[in-house]
Amino acid sequence: MSKAQSLISGMTYWFEADQGQHETLMDVIGDLTAEQAAWSPQDSIRSTWEMINHITFWKRMFVHFLSQGHWPDALPDHEGWPPVPAEASDEDWQATIQVLRDTHQELLDSFAKLDDATLAKQNPNALHPLEFYPYGLMGHDGYHAGQIMTLRELQGIPFEKQVS
Repeated sequence: MSKAQSLISGMTYWFEADQGQHETLMDVIGDLTAEQAAWSPQDSIRSTWEMINHITFWKRMFVHFLSQGHWPDALPDHEGWPPVPAEASDEDWQATIQVLRDTHQELLDSFAKLDDATLAKQNPNALHPLEFYPYGLMGHDGYHAGQIMTLRELQGIPFEKQVS
């Protein structure tokens, strides 16, 4: 297995693997309604929806880096936390989930084009070789999945992983 395939396997595992060993990001958001996803216990705590927009944003940033060889010159005004629609519907929420899925697939497809030598090479516009960054993306998905599990608990939304 190539380094890229190994990294893709890891990113898929934390995003939506059906292994029954842990809750993936897609597991913890898949059954939420727009109202549940937009809920926050207080203004200083991000909602699930905000976290999903944030995760999607950083996956897009990395797709940009892989295709352009550098990060964008500046972050947008939202600084990595795109806003949630004011009048959010279940259709809007499902569209947000689809954008996350599509962006994640675009990220995997971008990595699939890289060979081991490219992954190991130090890019002058990055602090680390490319092979380092997927581990951060995996951790980012897992970190926010844990936060979303806490928000589910605070809302009284039970969660049982479906093992196939």
